[in-house]
Amino acid sequence: MRVLFSGALERERAGVGSDAALLVVRDRLALHLGRWIGDDGWAALFARATREVAEHPSPDSPPDTATLLAVAAILLRLIGADLALRLLTQACEPTAVPPTREIDG
Repeated sequence: MRVLFSGALERERAGVGSDAALLVVRDRLALHLGRWIGDDGWAALFARATREVAEHPSPDSPPDTATLLAVAAILLRLIGADLALRLLTQACEPTAVPPTREIDG
């Protein structure tokens, strides 16, 4: 997960700068995961991850990466490793197209 998020953050830093990179990746995750857990679910997930990082900072990761790793850890516990990894990987792909809110079918 660290490599996945570090790569996504680095790509965004190159395009929008360091300060905005977390916001861009966060927004991309919100669009992709929001389809499955809803906007309120995403807001709760991100708030909890942010709180965990603030309460227990990681000396091994910068705060932006630590926050995304906390999101992944919480999601892993909620929906399982296979699905969490698939959704997070899709959201972090550089060519990711945000899904629509409508469910196909």
